[in-house]
Amino acid sequence: TEDHQRTRKDSALTTQPTDTKATAILREMLHGDARLRRYLLLILGPAASGKTTLLKTFMMEMVHLYPDFVPVLIPTIELAPVLDECDRGAGESVVFKFIKRKYSQHAHLLLQMMLMRRAVFLVDGVDESGTYRDAVQDFITVELLEPGHNTVITSRHSGFSSDAFRQCRLVELLPLSAAQRAEMVRTRVPD
Repeated sequence: TEDHQRTRKDSALTTQPTDTKATAILREMLHGDARLRRYLLLILGPAASGKTTLLKTFMMEMVHLYPDFVPVLIPTIELAPVLDECDRGAGESVVFKFIKRKYSQHAHLLLQMMLMRRAVFLVDGVDESGTYRDAVQDFITVELLEPGHNTVITSRHSGFSSDAFRQCRLVELLPLSAAQRAEMVRTRVPD
């Protein structure tokens, strides 16, 4: 309906680095003593709507505006080998193994920031996890959401179970307009 579309439009974010809505979300997430509370955000949108770009905007703004926090990017397509290696039944941590594998030079620092509740986990592309979807959702729920780590998750609507992330605040991105799509192609494809 028209009311539903207006509500979705009002809640949509743009992906510009100067976007005050993106900055406002970061401020809400990280102001004061953010270690004492959790902030969980689920960003949903269609293909090429700017989900990953928005995460990268969060990363850049976090580095510049909130130096006490460290963004930890976790592309879900890179989780498959970690999930295969990790014996969660024996108490092994997927996030620990992922950090040691992906960010080996900075693993000690990142794990320290995690323990201090100064790490913000940016989980990109749950919809891209394929046959690992249930394992990825379980990892996110058990190791990030339930312990209360600040977490931002992106997915297409069809790529996750709505029950898995019901405790997250929801932001829906609208599809790009024709002009935005043309601009995206122009900036990504050389002449």
